[in-house]
Amino acid sequence: PSTQSECERIEEAFGRSNVVKLLGEQATERNVLAELPRARWIHLAAHGLVDESAENLYGAIALTPPASGSANSDEDGFLSYSEILNLPLSHCELAVLSACETNVGPTRPLEAGTSLAQAFLAAGAHRVIASHWTVSDDSTAELMATFFEGVATSQKMDSNSATAMPVIDYAASLQKARRHLRSTSRWSAPYFWAPFILVGPSR
Repeated sequence: PSTQSECERIEEAFGRSNVVKLLGEQATERNVLAELPRARWIHLAAHGLVDESAENLYGAIALTPPASGSANSDEDGFLSYSEILNLPLSHCELAVLSACETNVGPTRPLEAGTSLAQAFLAAGAHRVIASHWTVSDDSTAELMATFFEGVATSQKMDSNSATAMPVIDYAASLQKARRHLRSTSRWSAPYFWAPFILVGPSR
């Protein structure tokens, strides 16, 4: 339920004309796949699913199910690990996977686990924010909104400088959002503010 308010605060931070927002019935697999390759920043607030039985090949982010009777192999309502691998995400500066266990997957000896975060990196995303465990809906919405508000503020400040492309310190923005949650009595436990990590360079 809190994902809508999370998305609305992010849209407000960047300005409605700068955001492509897909909510409810619009958040189908087809629509999301069409927008992802164009995005500088990707924010997916949904359910994250881990598949322990097949090397996370069928791990996925659950989107809006297709209309009754229209499901097919191309659109089943799940953005799966294997589908993410095939996306052209070289323009993506940051993918934020605001869902449960998006940095979780089966581990193999001497090798990295096959997580949804890893799939976004392999597809070309420069960096990913993803979760280590099942997350709280309310606290995650607050964390993500605060994080993106910090990113939007940094972008606006840097855009006034002579730098052609603003350099944003994503690690600092995430740290600030974590501290905000940690200072709130009901979310002070690490369970609420610590699940999300930045994978990739901080700037």
